[in-house]
Amino acid sequence: MAFYISARCPECGAPARHPEGVFTFKCPFCASVLRIKDDGTFLKYIIPARISPADAPLAVKRAMAEGKAGGLKSVRKIITFYKPFWYCKGMLFFAYAEEVLAAPAPLMDENNPPPPHEFTAAIRDAEPAAAVLAKSWSHTFAANPGLAAPLLSLGIQAEVLTLEPYDSERYTEALVAPITVDKTAAEKTAMTVAMNNMNMERKRYSYSRLNFIGEKYFIIYYPVLAAVCEAQDGHTTVLLDGINGNFIAAVPGKEIIGETASWERSTSRFSLITHRCPNCGHDLEPGGFNIVFYCLSCFSLWLLDGSDYRRLPKKTLKSAAIQETVYIPFWRFTLDLENTVSGEKYRTAGELAKLVKGGDLYLRGIPPGNPIVFYLPALTASNATAALKLATRICGAQKELPYDDMEELPYARFQGASLPLEEARQMLPVVAFSVIGRTDRKTVSFYNSMAVRDTSAELVWYPFEEKGTMLVDQFLGFNVAKRGMAPPDY
Repeated sequence: MAFYISARCPECGAPARHPEGVFTFKCPFCASVLRIKDDGTFLKYIIPARISPADAPLAVKRAMAEGKAGGLKSVRKIITFYKPFWYCKGMLFFAYAEEVLAAPAPLMDENNPPPPHEFTAAIRDAEPAAAVLAKSWSHTFAANPGLAAPLLSLGIQAEVLTLEPYDSERYTEALVAPITVDKTAAEKTAMTVAMNNMNMERKRYSYSRLNFIGEKYFIIYYPVLAAVCEAQDGHTTVLLDGINGNFIAAVPGKEIIGETASWERSTSRFSLITHRCPNCGHDLEPGGFNIVFYCLSCFSLWLLDGSDYRRLPKKTLKSAAIQETVYIPFWRFTLDLENTVSGEKYRTAGELAKLVKGGDLYLRGIPPGNPIVFYLPALTASNATAALKLATRICGAQKELPYDDMEELPYARFQGASLPLEEARQMLPVVAFSVIGRTDRKTVSFYNSMAVRDTSAELVWYPFEEKGTMLVDQFLGFNVAKRGMAPPDY
């Protein structure tokens, strides 16, 4: 699902259409680099109605002819209001281990042996399993379930629609329904819907963990027409889709819907500002979802932290190739793994080798006294599975990766970061679980009490050699598709 926003450039006043959720983009007319000003709250968008009140009587007649509404005499009043929807997107990671038996295994009784198929099923269900399901995911659900209740999700119809920034001063006359599902409740709903979408049941496993990484939340106001009609037993309000005029529901006893709802009156502003280097004033390159930007004029590196720019040191790993090198951002963590029940800690590569499945073999060439170092892609990739596999392979190798002294970053092959540090920290337990890879009962018990704490974190750029459609890890030889590490389209 993808939405586009129709806004106005503050520099030239021309239309500046851009994908929703992006932080920076370039005006197609004056080439000014623009940034959405963050006021600390989630962004709100609105879809203008395409069906006018004059079209409502015909839509009501069509609903009666199709048997969706009956006993209506005449349309008394028509009201257009906007119902809020939460739109959330991000990368989902569901880690699980050791499937729990639904029923105890049958007892072996020579006088009354169990049927062969039941015994076979019990053995199959008892086999240990450990895996991580990963996917890029987006969904919409009602932020006010009370109004136009059958309209639960925007669904596929909204994919071809262009949104506008919701500005309360511009839409002063609009009836905007209040948001009754706050962001905390929306996060819980998103998790529940995601689990249902993955067709997974957490109770089936001794260990399970669901992480929503790089998530973004927006409000989208969707138009609904309320046609208040004379009926045999009073009044009935027919709700119509404000985009295509389709019938939504017929609510008996609702005379004037505007008198039975508390409409939104809060202030919501949307503004665009120029995106320039705080050091030299030169335009920074637009980066879509990126939060890290490189200035081509003074060669400084900046992190967009809320509404402020914070300067970052330029750190890259040493590249073995001179040409065809692509630098991808990674968060580099030095961390400790701890069993919060027993207090046992794993701080070195030697201790990690005892915990990881086959660790004595895979980590035999690594100095045992080295600290545990994890590298996580600092981006919300279009292929969450590819990002997870790449992180697991690099972290599982625990190889010492040398830094490169570089005054200027090779911008032509330099990819900006889009995953904030705090959200990368949420991904650490998932990658740690994937690296350990064991399914015995003791380790599964450790997963449930595992704490992952980082002692240092920094942003570094990891070199990959570009070969056709693939990127090759220059240190370990792993391959990853370029398309999988590109920004998400959802």
